[in-house]
Formats: sequence, structure tokens, C-alpha cells
Amino acid sequence: MGIVAGGRRLRALALAVETDPSLALVPVRLAPTALTAQAWANAENSAREALAPADEIRAYGRMRDAGALAPSIAKAFGVTEAHVYRRLKLADLPAPVLDALAAGQINLATATAFTVSNDEALHETWLYPPRGCRHRRRGGRDRRAP
Repeated sequence: MGIVAGGRRLRALALAVETDPSLALVPVRLAPTALTAQAWANAENSAREALAPADEIRAYGRMRDAGALAPSIAKAFGVTEAHVYRRLKLADLPAPVLDALAAGQINLATATAFTVSNDEALHETWLYPPRGCRHRRRGGRDRRAP
């Protein structure tokens, strides 16, 4: 078993039990499936702090791959179905593109542009231009190098 949410609360409880052992028994909810546990964890995390776009895209993709439909994903994250569908279009991008998005090397609009081609070699050419290339990426945009 693992803890889906409330890791800080569990650590605080462990400290409290040291002074009052009667606090050791705490009712908990058990998730019936791993997919439900993942949905709970996602809801907990998104309620506390909005996920970065790359993390959100990956989380939605994992849920979809585990069998969740867009309405269920939307409900778990508290977002619209349209938002989920937009992010799911990006979920099949190669890892280097999502990594570049997560690192701030490209923006969400640029990541979306990668969906027009499934050619990973072309993606890598843009992400990692050859030395001496006349164009440089800055902030997710192409600009002429001086």
C-alpha cells in the first residue's frame, strides 16, 4: 500500500503519536483501484497547486492509457472536458518535446505545433539544431541570430 495524499499529515500524525499513542488509529479511505488512487492524488495535487502544463499533459495521458475517459479526467482535476481534450492531443508527443516544455525551452503553443508531424527526427532537428544554425530559440520562439 502507498499513501496517495496527505504525506505531510501522516508525518505530523507520526510526531503526534509519539506524545499521545491514542492517536495511532486513524480511519482512512482505501482506493478500490490504482486508477482511482491516481485520480485522488491528482485531485489533491491540483487543488493545492496548479500543475505545470507538461506535468498536466503527462498525468492526463497516464489516466487515458489506464482507461479513463475525458469526462472522468476532467472531474478528477476539476477542469473542463475541452481542456482535457486539448491536453490529451499533446499527450502522445515524444518525451524530448514534453521535456523541453517542462524545462521552459519551448512554450505550450510551440509544443502544440509539434502535433502536426509524427516525425521524431524532425522534432529533434528543431529541438536540437545543428551547430552554426542561423536561428536560435529564445523563450520558445525563433529569432534571427545576430
